[in-house]
Amino acid sequence: TPADSNLTHQGHITSDSLDMKKLLGHEQPLGKVAFNLDFQGDQSPQKPASLHLKGAIPTLQYSDYTYQNIQLNGRFRKNTFDGVVGLEDPNVGLQVDGHFGISRRIPTFDLTARLAHFRPHDLKLTDKREGHEYAGILNAHFTGNNPDNITGNIHIDSLWAYLPRDTFFMPQLAIRAETSEEGKRVTTVKSEAIEAHIEGEYTYETLPTSFVQILKRYLPSLVGTTPPHIRKADNEFTFDLKLADSKFYPYVLDIPLEISPAATLHGFISNKQERVE
Repeated sequence: TPADSNLTHQGHITSDSLDMKKLLGHEQPLGKVAFNLDFQGDQSPQKPASLHLKGAIPTLQYSDYTYQNIQLNGRFRKNTFDGVVGLEDPNVGLQVDGHFGISRRIPTFDLTARLAHFRPHDLKLTDKREGHEYAGILNAHFTGNNPDNITGNIHIDSLWAYLPRDTFFMPQLAIRAETSEEGKRVTTVKSEAIEAHIEGEYTYETLPTSFVQILKRYLPSLVGTTPPHIRKADNEFTFDLKLADSKFYPYVLDIPLEISPAATLHGFISNKQERVE
């Protein structure tokens, strides 16, 4: 074939039960997957090769759960994906439309996600939150592959939390994560339930624990019984907080915090030194 020619290839791939553990190893979380996909690939000297995939993934085992009814329609091009991924599972209804870039060490995301229903306990993602269901719309523009190296903006519209005995609604929640010139993590949060500016050294997983530990020590009347699953924190940061009288903390964040009336807090927390200023 001449070097300057355009190449196109197309076809169909299907499997009822492809065992990914046999292909990738038993230590990784993917299990058996069934798929029914059409593909078309294009290649030319003028632009990078691309592959368009469209079709269905009826079942996909991941960790301890088998996801059902995944729809895929998008184009892969030079370590990027542009398109739509839909999921209509009994325990999660989700449609993600956007751009995913994995050409760098830290991936990039520019997407809109519409979450119709999400039941983390039934999906076996947690042993807590039984009977909890969440819904909302998320717009995200960020880089990162885990919560503690994310940089960018996340905006959530119409967040619903359906709980066994109550319902919670938040119109909007905006989060910005960045790194200061001094190399410190900076997080800004704005919503009707909370406004926050936090700067220092911390992980997002243990950040709520820092506030619970300090409040339990200095203002125990604000904090209920600390759940046994909360991890020990080793953070050090400054903060400015405006906390509304809201169900957001115990119901959505799983923080045993009761604010009534609204409160404004600012200062410095060091779990390492067990002090607050």
